[in-house]
Amino acid sequence: MMNTQQIKGFRSSRRSAPAFSGVAFRFVWLFWALLLCAGTFVRAQENVTITMDVKNIPLQEVLKDMEKQSHYHFLYNKTLIDVSRKVILRVTRQPVRKVLDKLFAGSGVEYTFRNKQIILSLRQPKENNTPEITPAASSSSGGHTITGRVTDPHGEPLIGVNIMVEGTTTGMVTDANGKFSLKVKNGDVLSVSYMGFRTMKITVKGDRRDYSINMQEDSEVLEDIIIVGYGVQKKASITGAITNISGDALKVNSTINTSSALAGTIAGINSRMTDGRPGATTKISIRGMDTPLYIIDGVQRDESQFNNIDANDIESISILKDASAAIYGLRAANGVVVVKTKSGNFNSRHTVNIKALYGWQDFFRFPEPASAASYVRAQYQSDVVQKASNPNYTSTYTREEYQKWQAGTERGYEGFNWFDFATDPGAQSYIGANITGGSDKVGYYIALSNTTQDYAIRDFGGFNRTNLQININAKLSEKFSFNASVSGRLQNLKAPGLGGGDEIGWMLFGAYRNLPTMRPYVNDNPLYPAKTSSYIYTNFAVTTLGKNGEDLRKERAVQFNIDATYKFTDYLSLKLIGGYALQYWGRSKQVKTFDLYEYDAVTGEYYVTDGQKEPSLYKYVRNTEDYTGQFTLDFQKQFGRHNVSATVGGEASRFQTPNNPSGDASPGIELTSQPQTDLTTQITTSTLQAVNDMLYAPKARAGFIGRFTYDYDERYLLEFLGRYDGSWKFPATKRWGFFPSVSAGWRITEESWWTEDMKRYLSNLKLKVSYGVVGDENTSGYSPYDYLEGYNYNSGGAVLDGKWVIGSQYRGLPVTQLSWQKVKMFNVGFEYGFFDNRLTGELNYFSRTLEGIPAGQGINLPTEAGLSLPKVNKESQKIRGLDGSVKWTDKVRDFNYSVEGNFTLARKYEWERSPWKFSHSWEKYQNWYEKRYSSQWWGLECTGQFQDWEQIASYPVDIDGKGNTTLRPGDLIYKDTNNDGVINNMDKRPMGYRQGDVPCLSFNFNIAMSWKGFDLAVLFTGAALASFYMDMEMKNPLHDGGNSPAFMLDDMWHLSDINDPNSTYLPGKYPMVLAGNGNHSNYASDRLSTFWLRNVRYLKMRNFELGYTLPKRLVRKVNIENLRVFTSIQNLFSIDNVGDIGIDPEIATQSGQQYPTTKVFSFGLNLTF
Repeated sequence: MMNTQQIKGFRSSRRSAPAFSGVAFRFVWLFWALLLCAGTFVRAQENVTITMDVKNIPLQEVLKDMEKQSHYHFLYNKTLIDVSRKVILRVTRQPVRKVLDKLFAGSGVEYTFRNKQIILSLRQPKENNTPEITPAASSSSGGHTITGRVTDPHGEPLIGVNIMVEGTTTGMVTDANGKFSLKVKNGDVLSVSYMGFRTMKITVKGDRRDYSINMQEDSEVLEDIIIVGYGVQKKASITGAITNISGDALKVNSTINTSSALAGTIAGINSRMTDGRPGATTKISIRGMDTPLYIIDGVQRDESQFNNIDANDIESISILKDASAAIYGLRAANGVVVVKTKSGNFNSRHTVNIKALYGWQDFFRFPEPASAASYVRAQYQSDVVQKASNPNYTSTYTREEYQKWQAGTERGYEGFNWFDFATDPGAQSYIGANITGGSDKVGYYIALSNTTQDYAIRDFGGFNRTNLQININAKLSEKFSFNASVSGRLQNLKAPGLGGGDEIGWMLFGAYRNLPTMRPYVNDNPLYPAKTSSYIYTNFAVTTLGKNGEDLRKERAVQFNIDATYKFTDYLSLKLIGGYALQYWGRSKQVKTFDLYEYDAVTGEYYVTDGQKEPSLYKYVRNTEDYTGQFTLDFQKQFGRHNVSATVGGEASRFQTPNNPSGDASPGIELTSQPQTDLTTQITTSTLQAVNDMLYAPKARAGFIGRFTYDYDERYLLEFLGRYDGSWKFPATKRWGFFPSVSAGWRITEESWWTEDMKRYLSNLKLKVSYGVVGDENTSGYSPYDYLEGYNYNSGGAVLDGKWVIGSQYRGLPVTQLSWQKVKMFNVGFEYGFFDNRLTGELNYFSRTLEGIPAGQGINLPTEAGLSLPKVNKESQKIRGLDGSVKWTDKVRDFNYSVEGNFTLARKYEWERSPWKFSHSWEKYQNWYEKRYSSQWWGLECTGQFQDWEQIASYPVDIDGKGNTTLRPGDLIYKDTNNDGVINNMDKRPMGYRQGDVPCLSFNFNIAMSWKGFDLAVLFTGAALASFYMDMEMKNPLHDGGNSPAFMLDDMWHLSDINDPNSTYLPGKYPMVLAGNGNHSNYASDRLSTFWLRNVRYLKMRNFELGYTLPKRLVRKVNIENLRVFTSIQNLFSIDNVGDIGIDPEIATQSGQQYPTTKVFSFGLNLTF
């Protein structure tokens, strides 16, 4: 523990951020003054803009809200204009005329401005004042009457759909049952339009009298607004690499955490679930980078808070993949994930939504340990072979014992499957409810949910999480609005209390360390658990919750956000945000005593041979607090065809954690106790053994932001971003940095020369390019306060004059020249849409260069100095790649479907390296990584296996370094790369791809279908360009006296006569297993080779969900608005190249002993009142 009071020159990090200089203030106010003055030249009508986001709200309520925002008054005849029809409208700061055009598109409604009034009318209303529009004479003569019904994708009737005969004024709107009746003639084209749905064209053919029309939601309309840094933008005007996904799309994947729900849904996201235990999350990477920054409701939060949001409470997620992240400054070097939670709707009725889910889970895959017969066969063969060359070798089994184990029927010779003994399908459940609604002044969203997930291990505990989300929106006046949100989480993870190591690791380790010839109880007597290995915790009989103590990890989190917006004018507003977050981690672990037994066959007695002899208690608590404050001043205005917007603001945050926290190892307060008995569950002063009280150190960041966007007629797009940021980590002279970016776009299909006929085929084409610099405060190899000179207290000690004196140690030369790492990001790409945007997608090329990685200065001080020069920002890494997506959305009568695919390819390079002094060219070749791929393996290339003794005797290359005297048929042949006749380190070359990280290539496929109430969603996720290197139990023969995988012992080179060491060697896939032969050239740690390396490729069915929505006419009879039942399967199967070795293709642990992803079968329902 470092005592900061002993450090020379220590100053509190509570120092406030420096203010803007007077010049900066004058510049900002001059900028705004010029923009405000320019607005006086624009007509008042063009100044008025509307912002609205409503779904299935009566037109009358929408018009009322427009009156409040625009100060216009609507005049209309209710008998002519159907103001009860429900509409979907999503616009942001759009002129009134454009909003009216969208609202009444294809409806036959005209509007006229008169002073401060907007008059609505039909073009040629009938005298009887019905909603039907008078047909033109040319249209009606010689025609016939058709009838029909219009429904949504779920088969429910749509009210107020506009149906017009093109080129005429003939038309009408559907009634409360979605029905219509219209007089037409053969060849007429019906235009069917409804806000939020795609406009349909239907040609009247022949004598057909009845039409069933199923409309499809217009995703372009529903997803028109995208959340970006410190604001929102229209999707069409975005020039950066920003991808958005709605919360509804996340809910289809019934996972327990948000990162797993996000995996596979968005281009640019690499994901890998390397650990499948309860509560575990999926590793998310944006374009191959490290952990991204998470923004939740406008405030920076950590990865844990993001992972544990209830996905059902999410409105949308935006991924900032390129220089658009620059506006978030020092923590945005790895991209940004921006989350918006759901909020209530104004002027909407009270709605209750319930979702319930229950299922069962089991291991997707695990390398199966060899059976008793296979193990004994391998051990016996090893004995026979090794005893032939060493007469003093002690055999494990006699020939008679070998034969009995092969039969497996005699008592005492029956095999035991330790993996099956420990595992058992575990339950998984979710239940959540939310209430949403609002008046004309207040909207609300309140949600409560509980998630549970048991271990797929017998009597082992599990994960439990409760989430609370409360969001309140309020319009306090025409100019002032206020939002508040509270989110809370209670989270527990319970497992047996075992001493040392990972409790899961003991169970998986025991599956191999316990031989299949051993049994959990001596003589199968449950009163006497057996000693099964040299480790006391490998016998699962004594490591369950029922037999041992309890290890309970608790996590509590609460976040408060408030924001207030004041609109000075229609184009200028001020927004203030305040955020507070408190997180608590606690752990209480009790280890109980137990005995392990053996049996004396002579005396018939059981005796204790090992066990846990002493109980122990361990507790810790750790808290973190975050405070955040923001202000932004927003300007947005239209000058004719010129659209201008700008944002300036500032942000400051202060947080405190235990000094140098690193999870469980560095808690805030840590207590260790040794009680007298297992019955003691509380730590007392009499039993206290150790106390570790970490110092809480406050830390702070501050920054100032700026954004300017311009577009001409929504065709030519330009955006500038910048942030001036400061971090507590660096000295005052290196603390602040400016990080700018610029992006541009061209919407080619909006050009006047791009005709409507051309748009029928290529309906959208936008080119975009961006470049920027983002800061990264996570400078590797640099610790906070390294810039201070002084001494570390409590660094060893000595006895002086009979007393123990605590020592101090010089900290070394202060690091004063090290500062930010800088990330330079470049992106160029295009978005496209064909056939009225039924086929959409995008493609991007990106490059990311991380500069300023710390490295030595290449100068060595004399040894007598006892010091080394501090590192400086010197080296760099580069990531280059592509990402893209394509989606086809269409319908055939009542059948709606979409097929979507996306991919991300990202390769990381060590780009610039500090010069090293190498002793020879080979050392430089192997250790000089400049311009090479990162994190590659180095090893020997395996070209085959020896087939017989003759080949070994005549082979010209020394494979084992001992003249090939240790080799046998089936042993590995390595390539003599440098042709010197000897296999050694100089023959090693790069092989494979980085391991333990996300794959370089990720690809995903998503299929969605619906038909008359039925819906189906299938998600496939895949990856390639990743490596898995087999080691430990997966490679070494009978590793450390334990078992080996079945795939190895059942498919190895073996003797044709197992009792004759001189018999013919018969081929198998793996070399002959010889016990204690781990240092052989086949397996040695300095002989890594391509034989044991798998370049993993897989395509996994991540999620399959089939649902049925009951007809509304049935459920409404019992006061239910909507009822859907569904069943889902996660991780159903995988097509890959590692199934033969039994591993989940996503895990990274080389021994294979990792809790894999789970296969989950579940069913549930969605209920709306």
